[in-house]
Amino acid sequence: MPAPPTHPCTETAAAAPLPSGAKQPYLTLFGAGIKARRAPRCQATSKQTRQQCARAAIPGRSKCRHHGGLSTGPKTTQGRARCAEAKTVHGTETRALRASHKAFRIRLAAIVELGRLCGAFQPKRIK
Repeated sequence: MPAPPTHPCTETAAAAPLPSGAKQPYLTLFGAGIKARRAPRCQATSKQTRQQCARAAIPGRSKCRHHGGLSTGPKTTQGRARCAEAKTVHGTETRALRASHKAFRIRLAAIVELGRLCGAFQPKRIK
């Protein structure tokens, strides 16, 4: 049984196969006059299926409107401060936690240097 016909708006531009994990950069869109034009493709990837979004990105952006392409970010100083306070780098690692880890590493390096100068031990140098 032959495959059912597809609508031209859902087809992507025919191109050479991409390496594994690479994203399609463009979509071929057809307007009312069926004149093809290339539009940047949304760069969002599904967490469940690992498939790239099939929509066109907002002009000048890398995401479609469903994945944050219309977002302009916080505008007020209170909004920016709230956003900066809420952001984390990865998981539970916050700015305060990173600062305490950095202070610990500085203290540890000073202790190691003091022990090396006193001749108590000869560890490898910490970079």
